[in-house]
Amino acid sequence: MLSACASYQTDVPIDNIDVPLSVDQAPTRSAAPVVTAVASMPAKVSVLLPLQGDFIKAGKAVRDGYLNAYYQANVSQSVNLTVVDSQKTPDITSLYQQAVATNNPALIVGPLTKADVTTLAKVATLTVPVLALNRAEVDEPVPNNFYQFSLDPQAEAEMVALRLQHDGYHQVYVVAPSGQWGQSIALSFEKAWLALGGAITNSTTYQDSKQFSSQIQTLLAEGMDPAEPRAIFLVGSATDARALVPIIRNQPEPSSIYALPVVYSGVANVAANTVLNGVIFPSTAWQLDDQSSARQSFAALYPDASEDALRLYGFGMDAFALSQYYLTTKSFSGLNITGYSGQLTLGDAGVIERQLLWASFVTGKSQRLRDSGTRS
Repeated sequence: MLSACASYQTDVPIDNIDVPLSVDQAPTRSAAPVVTAVASMPAKVSVLLPLQGDFIKAGKAVRDGYLNAYYQANVSQSVNLTVVDSQKTPDITSLYQQAVATNNPALIVGPLTKADVTTLAKVATLTVPVLALNRAEVDEPVPNNFYQFSLDPQAEAEMVALRLQHDGYHQVYVVAPSGQWGQSIALSFEKAWLALGGAITNSTTYQDSKQFSSQIQTLLAEGMDPAEPRAIFLVGSATDARALVPIIRNQPEPSSIYALPVVYSGVANVAANTVLNGVIFPSTAWQLDDQSSARQSFAALYPDASEDALRLYGFGMDAFALSQYYLTTKSFSGLNITGYSGQLTLGDAGVIERQLLWASFVTGKSQRLRDSGTRS
């Protein structure tokens, strides 16, 4: 029943859904990740997502993915699902308390923004468990009942460091955009890389990826042993990479280029991506297989989706699978499920870890590498 789910893709936030689902009500879409030994969703779940303001696109993509998986679940009992616009109340702690008092949920999913997750992570006691959809920036331990699931690019940068070590590199150049986003990722990579015994030969930032030629020449002029293989960690979007990689490739010395998952939008575009041939990046089966039935359904429903929408939509479906798992087992202990965001397991301090695959561009197409994935 596609129309039922499509109605939730409007600009109107969902306040309450109380729907007894049956097989004939579930939309005819590709199945959500299989969660072993999970029979049904518990009675009440509150989902806190930004549905207006700066994060509206991300909030809606996650919401739609969550709701798609909700309708796919074919649970046998009634589910009271409340989706709350987290931007309506500026204080996320107050919103959490309101959700607890008003809905008495068994689990709260969200918030989504790093600022809100960091604020909630500082609450001393959480009476209702939280599955936060980002990583908190805190030094002190997080409270009990606080779990973190995210597409954190800083964690992905650490995965790239592990991959570079696996591939035998010792010295690396770093290219990242100026600004907080790019520099935080570069810093996370550098910390991880140095901890692994690697060295940063040189690093540079860019503001405009289309005006970068002189900067890359300066960067690569910093000498390293010619016998050492040259590797570059490139931080940037698919658009940035398409502008920067040809400049890097035009330098006299060859360089292997490693990037983040955002270098590939998940949408096949051979003409545009041919310039990225040889770039290595972590990804997921969901992102790489654009011919799967799940991907075909997504493309039909979201023909004008942004580059980030695919990952966020899959992330929302995984948030549902995780909430279902936790509320059925009352724990994330033993978690090991195949999700759209990777292979999901429980790590330290309540962090849901993602094991990703590795891929490279070959003749403009993403192609999975044969060796094993890396865990974030």
